[in-house]
Amino acid sequence: MSIDQAREMYAKHLLIRMQEKNNTSGFVDILKNTLKPFCNGSCPVCIAYNKNNAQALLPLGEQWRINPCDELLIRLREILPDDCIEVCY
Repeated sequence: MSIDQAREMYAKHLLIRMQEKNNTSGFVDILKNTLKPFCNGSCPVCIAYNKNNAQALLPLGEQWRINPCDELLIRLREILPDDCIEVCY
């Protein structure tokens, strides 16, 4: 079993941590375009959003379930810091 296959089989979800400073104009579209090519998997995606005095955990809909492969994680780390991306088991 490859790392990608193990990740797909055992990951509970992909957690993307966003802070207000990361939410720049157009960021949602960039995130959407980054995830879209990988939306053929079974792994749910959750957004943990933090703003000054509020926070929320936002699970994305079924259509956004991804294959948490290395290529996706690399692309996500190009748009967000490493500590903002976590595959949770």
